[in-house]
Amino acid sequence: MDRFKLHSGLLSAEISLSGGELRSLQYGETQLIWQGDPAYWDGSAPFLFPFCGRVKDGFYRWQDLQYPMTIHGFLPTAQMSVAEHTDDRLTLTLADSPETRSVYPFPFALTMDYRLCADGLEIAASVTAGDIALPFSFGCHPGFHLPVGDNGFDNAALLFDSDAPLTRIEITENGLLGDGRSVYPLTNSTLPLSPDPAGGCGIFFAVAKPQRALTLTAPSLPCDIRVDFADFPVLGLWHAEGAPYLCIEPWQGLPAPEGVSTDLANKPETVTLAPHETKTLTMQIRLLQKG
Repeated sequence: MDRFKLHSGLLSAEISLSGGELRSLQYGETQLIWQGDPAYWDGSAPFLFPFCGRVKDGFYRWQDLQYPMTIHGFLPTAQMSVAEHTDDRLTLTLADSPETRSVYPFPFALTMDYRLCADGLEIAASVTAGDIALPFSFGCHPGFHLPVGDNGFDNAALLFDSDAPLTRIEITENGLLGDGRSVYPLTNSTLPLSPDPAGGCGIFFAVAKPQRALTLTAPSLPCDIRVDFADFPVLGLWHAEGAPYLCIEPWQGLPAPEGVSTDLANKPETVTLAPHETKTLTMQIRLLQKG
């Protein structure tokens, strides 16, 4: 079995053993998660580990050795194992192996815990170091169904809990981290999605703790969707041009900097755990009744 189902009230979810990807979040008859389309993007809601974004020239260096690494790391295609499965909970695990150590020379254990309740889904990722210190990044990449019109996502918006301006992070044409930072103001704590702020590509922000929750609202949605990501200091918004979905991406990590050494020590927002230390990062998706 490649997919495991969870149920709670009118809400159901499906999670794939491939990368622990959330493949479905359905409210009644309404599918909230993008189901993938190779014409735009064949993903749905993958998780990113041990890297977020790209590394320069497709490789990085660690202790004078060179390692290849694909965008977003190896987790999206890794096969996870089931530790627990009930009607409303699933726990998946992944540990280092000769295959992972050929591209990421660290012992680690990753546990993904999914808990479904009547109004939403909580996902907790716990990363544990082995006998040596563990540098890593982790990110969430859920794509939500969102129809597009002539002016972007018509009448859709992101509502933040704070009206403090966001800090926009420059991402270069190569998908690497640039030097630029700029103030990105909000009006009444709102980021309109029409016109499309991501411009049919992607936009990234450094987010302070009061800004690490948002609500996606749109006339086409049967409910508002709240995403809480208190543990993640970076927020990305992305979709393929003209595609009817929006990825809301909390990251603990950033792409490699443009024009800087490929050494892993230079990758920003990387967490380093002491031997046998564990760090847990949690994202919640809640469904809110309109009005």
